[in-house]
Amino acid sequence: MAKDDAIQAELKELRAQLEAVQARDAASEAGDEPASSTEEGDATDETETVESVHKDLSAQIHDFIERMDHELKDANPSMLLTVFGLGVFTGWLLRR
Repeated sequence: MAKDDAIQAELKELRAQLEAVQARDAASEAGDEPASSTEEGDATDETETVESVHKDLSAQIHDFIERMDHELKDANPSMLLTVFGLGVFTGWLLRR
């Protein structure tokens, strides 16, 4: 019974939220432009932020790949084989 009451209360709350959203949409369709222009401004700022983060992250990944390529070209092959062998050995020990 307590579950049913909780579900009914949540259902009423969701209906109230739906009505509020529908009322806001009706008001913006009726000609209330200032609210929609603010929302568009927020969306534009968010889009610019996402794009700048994407560009920054892309540049960082590219820089990291270039540094790794440079490090691998300059590394001693016997050291690379030793590190690889230690990784294989550690994996074999952890599997047991």
